[in-house]
Parts: sequence; C-alpha cells; structure tokens
Amino acid sequence: MKRSAPDVLVPASIRVFAAVAEHGGVTAAARVLGLSQPAVSAAIHKLEEELETTLLLRTSRGVSLTATGHALLVHAQGMERAATEARREIGGLEDEPRGRFTIGCHESLGAYFLPPLFTHFFAEHPAIDLVLSNANSRDVERAVIERRIDFGVVVNPEQHAESIVTPLFVDRVAIVAHRSLFRNKRPWREMIAEHALVHAPALRQTQFILGALDQAGVVPRRAVPCVSLELVKSLVLDRVGLGILPLRVARYHTPEDTVRVVVKDPGFDDRIALVRRVDLHVTSAARLVLDAFAARGKELTRHPNN
Repeated sequence: MKRSAPDVLVPASIRVFAAVAEHGGVTAAARVLGLSQPAVSAAIHKLEEELETTLLLRTSRGVSLTATGHALLVHAQGMERAATEARREIGGLEDEPRGRFTIGCHESLGAYFLPPLFTHFFAEHPAIDLVLSNANSRDVERAVIERRIDFGVVVNPEQHAESIVTPLFVDRVAIVAHRSLFRNKRPWREMIAEHALVHAPALRQTQFILGALDQAGVVPRRAVPCVSLELVKSLVLDRVGLGILPLRVARYHTPEDTVRVVVKDPGFDDRIALVRRVDLHVTSAARLVLDAFAARGKELTRHPNN
C-alpha cells in the first residue's frame, strides 16, 4: 500500500516494519516508502535492538515474521487504524460545524441576550452544543482565563494578557420607575425624594449613581437594597419604588412603555463584550459561535430600545 505522505501519528520505525511485513521484503518496502534499502534495514535492526527481539527472518525468498513480529504487526495495524480515526475526527473538528462549548454569563444579562441567539443557533447548527454557566461577570471572566469555560459574555470586562475581548453592545444603567409613577409630572429630583429607591448595592454601577445623587444633594425617601437585579425589577414593576437597573434588563419581557426612565444622568454605560482566551483553538464550530455572538451584539446595537 503506497503512502502519499508520512503519517506523523505512527512512529517511523513502525511504519517501516509494517511495510516490510506487508510487502514481504526490504526491497519492496524501500520502493514503496521511497527509502534506500540500507535505510530500511537499519530501521528494522534498530527496532529489534530496542525491543530486544527478532522480528523478521531473512530468507532467499524475502522475509517471514517471527512470533514477536506477528504480535507487533497486530499492534502496528491497530496504530494505523487509530491514526486514521484520529485524522478523521480532527479533520471534522477543523472543517465541520460540530463541537461543544461552555458559555458563561450573568443571569440578568443572559435572560434577554441569549434566547434569540440560542433559538437560531440550535436550528442552524444541530451538531454544536452550547452549555451555560451562570455567574457574575468577574467570575465568568476568571473562568475563561482559567480555561474552565470557553466563552464569557461579560459586563465591563477587565484587561488580561491571556484574553481577547470582542465588544458586543452598550447598555445604560439608569434610574427607572413604573409608568404609573409619572402621572404627576414632577421633576426627577422630587420623584426620587418621594419614593423608595430599590437597588443592588454590590454593583459598582449602582455605587456610581448613588454617589452622584449624594453629591447633587438628592436623597431618596428610603433605600431598599437587594442582591438581585431581577428582584429590583420585580419591585419596580409592583410600584414599590424607583429602581437602578440596566435599561435592557428593565424592559425585557415587559409590555412596551411599562418601565420608563426617570433620569438617565446620573447613569452608567455598561460595555458588554465576548471574552475568550487568546489561545482558544478556533475550529469551524468555534468560528460559528463567535459570529453568532457578534451578530446578536450588532442586532442590539441597531435596536437600542429592544
């Protein structure tokens, strides 16, 4: 069997031995392999020395296999089959859209960003699996760096030498309220002073806005701290008070104009980006994932109020 190129997945000495056994002699094997007869003989001799056995019996008609030669040939053929399967699988990962990737994302961000993306992606690429890992943005970013997940959808990513950051879109964090609280057209300062302000104090965006209100001398009637943006949103929808929320979090799955902006400034612009390691192997499937996330980011940029 003539080989068009050396198989790097099978040791050279094993390939030489298999060729000699298959073609019944050193001369025929040398011709098939494109080597000199002395080179083939030297390779067999070295292999026999390393294994401390005699693999071939030389006769006037060519060669015959010893018992150990027969045993090695079985393993050599198995290596050939394994190499063929490895090449097939590797080629498939490189060229065909299939694979499995873990996506990290905060729940509140993922709730509006991921559903349309996943719906279209799964329909178009049934052989690619996307698995979710929910955590806050800093933990997602750390998981990417530590190779525990493949991609991270991150709010305000930090700069790391080990990561590539692809900007997706911008969201505004602002003070919002249920539309019923706007019946009496009062200045935003009065609205804040007359209502509770629900917020997630652990977020630096929240602290920035609270600090700006304090500097402006605007004090809410009472502060209601929460640990979850979803809880902040629920309390706003139930008219408990005003809330500090990313606008897309406030508006998704709510009837149009239900949640309105009390004041955009003081506010905070969140930069949402896709983060991956610089050494992530970008197969054809990984490229499709990257393209899908970029397309979703462009969609949200084109429709900032959706």
